Amino acid sequence: MATINKILFVCLLSIILTCSRSVAQNLNVDSKILSTAQVENAIKKGIVTVIDARNISEEDYLDEHLPGAIRLNNHMLTRVEGNVPGMLLPDRELEKVIANAGLSEDSNVVVYSAGETPKDWVDAARVIAILNYSGIKNTFYMDGGLAKWDAEERPLEEGAVRVNRTNFKIHRLEDQPIFCDLIKVKEILDGKESAYFIDARNLDYFKGKDADPRLVRHGHIPGAILIPVSLFAKNEGDYYTLKPMSEIKEILRSHGLSLDDGRPWISYCNTGHLASGIWFVANYYLRKGSVWIYDGSMAQYARTKLAVLKDSAWSGHQRLAKCNIELHDKKIGVLSRY
Repeated sequence: MATINKILFVCLLSIILTCSRSVAQNLNVDSKILSTAQVENAIKKGIVTVIDARNISEEDYLDEHLPGAIRLNNHMLTRVEGNVPGMLLPDRELEKVIANAGLSEDSNVVVYSAGETPKDWVDAARVIAILNYSGIKNTFYMDGGLAKWDAEERPLEEGAVRVNRTNFKIHRLEDQPIFCDLIKVKEILDGKESAYFIDARNLDYFKGKDADPRLVRHGHIPGAILIPVSLFAKNEGDYYTLKPMSEIKEILRSHGLSLDDGRPWISYCNTGHLASGIWFVANYYLRKGSVWIYDGSMAQYARTKLAVLKDSAWSGHQRLAKCNIELHDKKIGVLSRY
């Protein structure tokens, strides 16, 4: 009996290792940015869970999506906290949403967006960042999005997808943070720590020339470097894809960001959505781990008495003198005062 059990164990182990190699080969784990052809192949083999991260209505999702794709987007993973939109859901709520999407810690997940504009790819990057933050590390991005998939006449489906709910629980490594809060931002502005602030929005937002009603004040965080995430995408005619690593590195350097020192990056935008694109580029292209997304971003920061600048005179090396922080809006709750 012991011999039989040993044989069965060896056979089972062999099957597991074979399956693991198959997943690795088909997903090309040396790069977490996949082509549409790679994704179609993985779908046919049934070795991935596909996530539709487009910020669209459920009705539009039901009209067309990739085969077996499950709807999970930024709006489903965030909430308005106080008057600050785009804040991450609390862990227990986040677990429920991810479990309802049929995901588990060891899922191989491919995420795609619309691919119709130079900023659409960030919809997928945002979901990927939140899944990583929740402990799901085998996350891949399909370059070109639905627009490229459709242009290549690959198969589409319509209607709802049956999902087997899991018992997902967040497993987070505390020494590998992905998101940071207002406390961390203030520590850096006070000079207690050193980091680059990266503004992922466009120039009008950076200079405070926008009229976004979500912002109490308009402008940027002192010391921030402006790097719009739309710069990382290129127009391929019917769709947008991400530029190659060499061009992305040049974009970062040309905007004043050093890639050689070990200082962390803190990316922000209005709500943390576009900021996820900076995190994605750093992790999926540069393999740089010390990058944080400021949860709350300018929608929260603008409600404090911390300085907001409207010009581009500040560089990433400059810091504000120590200043007090007090939120104008007490509805933010636990973040109302530091």
